[in-house]
Amino acid sequence: GVSVHRYIKVLKEYIPTILETDTFFIYNNTQVHIAILVQEWFAKRDINVMDYPPFSPDINPIENL
Repeated sequence: GVSVHRYIKVLKEYIPTILETDTFFIYNNTQVHIAILVQEWFAKRDINVMDYPPFSPDINPIENL
């Protein structure tokens, strides 16, 4: 798996580019996504996120066949 610190490192690299566009940031409540450090990182930057339950069929196109 990915550690919280590795995930935050990736966020620091990609979030500035992502936020230049009209984008929704969605995560699926895995442990690294809901870690307190990650939640604080988003809050500190005033980034709103949308959460979905893990393995949510409504965002999995194959489920609509």
